[in-house]
Amino acid sequence: MTDVSIYTKPNCPYCSHAKALLESRGIAYVELDVTEDPKILTEMVERTGGRTFPQIVVGSQAIGGND
Repeated sequence: MTDVSIYTKPNCPYCSHAKALLESRGIAYVELDVTEDPKILTEMVERTGGRTFPQIVVGSQAIGGND
């Protein structure tokens, strides 16, 4: 099974929508809240090249946000 990670921040409606979509399709994911540790935000930018939320990573491929 492929690992799915989603970078989020609190009170982000797009993050909530993306998580709901993954859950509705039975896709397990690891949520990484960028407000918990500044290193997580740095990791997100380095890993995805994105600065908007959410950012979803499947395996080692960044697939973007809620779109």
